Amino acid sequence: MLSERFLDLFGKIAKPGTPISGTPYKVLDIIGDRYAISGLLGQGGMGIVYLVYNKQTDGLTALKSFRDSFLEKDHIRSLFRAEVEAWVNLTVHPNVLQVLWVQEINGRLYVEMPLIPPPVGLERASLDAIIKRGPVDFTQALTWAIQFCRGMQHAYRHGIHCHLDIKPANLLIDESDSLLISDFGLAGLIRADDDVLMRPVGTPAYMPPEQFEGGVPGTMNDIYSFGLVLFEMIAGKHPFARSFGDATKPSAGTDTFNRWQVIHTSSSVPHVSGSIDGIIQKCLAKEPGERYMTFAQVAEELSWLRLTKVGKPETPMPPSTDEDENWTARGGHYEALGNYDKAISCYEEALSRDQDNWPAWNGRGICLYRLGRHLEAIECFKSAINPDSSEEEPWNNLGLAYNALGRGPEAIRCFQESIKIDRTNSSTWVNLGTSLQDSLRYQDALDCYDKGLQLDPNYAIGWLNRGNCLLELQRPEDATTSLRKALKIDPALENAKLSLAKCLMIKKDFQEALDLLHKLAQSSTLQAEELYNLGFLYEYLRSIPQAIECYTRFIQCDPPHLKIQVDQARQAIEKLKKQP
Repeated sequence: MLSERFLDLFGKIAKPGTPISGTPYKVLDIIGDRYAISGLLGQGGMGIVYLVYNKQTDGLTALKSFRDSFLEKDHIRSLFRAEVEAWVNLTVHPNVLQVLWVQEINGRLYVEMPLIPPPVGLERASLDAIIKRGPVDFTQALTWAIQFCRGMQHAYRHGIHCHLDIKPANLLIDESDSLLISDFGLAGLIRADDDVLMRPVGTPAYMPPEQFEGGVPGTMNDIYSFGLVLFEMIAGKHPFARSFGDATKPSAGTDTFNRWQVIHTSSSVPHVSGSIDGIIQKCLAKEPGERYMTFAQVAEELSWLRLTKVGKPETPMPPSTDEDENWTARGGHYEALGNYDKAISCYEEALSRDQDNWPAWNGRGICLYRLGRHLEAIECFKSAINPDSSEEEPWNNLGLAYNALGRGPEAIRCFQESIKIDRTNSSTWVNLGTSLQDSLRYQDALDCYDKGLQLDPNYAIGWLNRGNCLLELQRPEDATTSLRKALKIDPALENAKLSLAKCLMIKKDFQEALDLLHKLAQSSTLQAEELYNLGFLYEYLRSIPQAIECYTRFIQCDPPHLKIQVDQARQAIEKLKKQP
């Protein structure tokens, strides 16, 4: 439920149901039973950031994902996942924007971040917005520069090879006047795509000369970009603004790229007054070997300058320790990324500190469930359930584990217990519908799906299950409508494509069914059961070579829980090979 406090606050901000420009959402649409969308904070080339209300914490936060135009781009999904993984690995640091929660919803990752409110009179809480007002106070600039160096040292220690996109727009200033480094997208790209090393990436206005040529990036790339940011803080403008006009205005044209390359390669860096000029000049040396080698060296000189000019050193930040780490949240991050072993380790660390930590028991159970260890998962979910608690999630997950073991009546009871606690959770209604459908109670299942989808019309799995239920009820037209809605929300939902192909075959739309099956067969992410079903559909359509290929790929998976289907696939291949 949305709290009365939030509804009172939100009623003064925007009207519920108002379309949010450039997105498929309206104000107060729900994402994953957890977030109510309140507005749009910004979007870039790949990512989009929403202002959302978190129902669990009863507060406003920022939620990042990739833009809808990339829903069918598997490569973009992989790159965004790599960014999130790089970010999650950073752990907690006072000068790195923290990841609060990661969750996969409708086939895409969402990352919850703290909401950094902008200072009075500014649209964004970024260093870019502050510099647009003019030079930063010298002491403040030194403080932020030192904080940046500390944040980068921490990032390098935790797996970041190179940020590659350091610029004022990616540096946030929070309410305590601390600098936070954000947007590790290109750092994640290096981890996910070796080809990135062969081509130039980044924002041309902030790229060192060597970055325009591609090649292996490193610390000196980031130090050059930092030098440009430091100059801007002191001077209030980009050092090459006169050479390029509006120096920081984004532009992707080839001519713009080439002009920036010439400027960074050949233009002299203007001087600023005072001892800080020497630090800036060294950061911006044309040859990487003439720059500082590490951010520790830069921080040391900045700290000494601060001591001599201000009279006191910057207060050192205490090093982060295990006690600072939210091991439960960290486990949730790895869980969403599919790194279940790492997630389990985090949850066990949390439980070693507090045996009554129900979210850690719940999270550990989810990982075991994903790994097919259903009996162990059941014990975890039982440990997460407190008779005096008002948490519905462990009951919901316990029902999923029972359902996976074919224990339908127990699963149904668990889902009903979950609904008693919270009737507004769409996934619980859909899960109850699944168990009822498995028990051949199709109309009851359909009623549950409808209740779940009324709560969250953007729940792709709900539309998929509803379509399958309608297919069982021999209503192919209605099933087709539901399955198309599922695929509009999540175009990568392979099961929905298989079910839609079945509907099309029943309706004798054989050509569309074949086109859909051919696209499916090209997917490298098909699970074993999906391959078997795909082979069966090809066999039905007399597409013999494709059927044999899918059955063969299925057999190669050697799924231990589908031994009967493996034998059937072998028999089908033998039969198909004998046909003319």
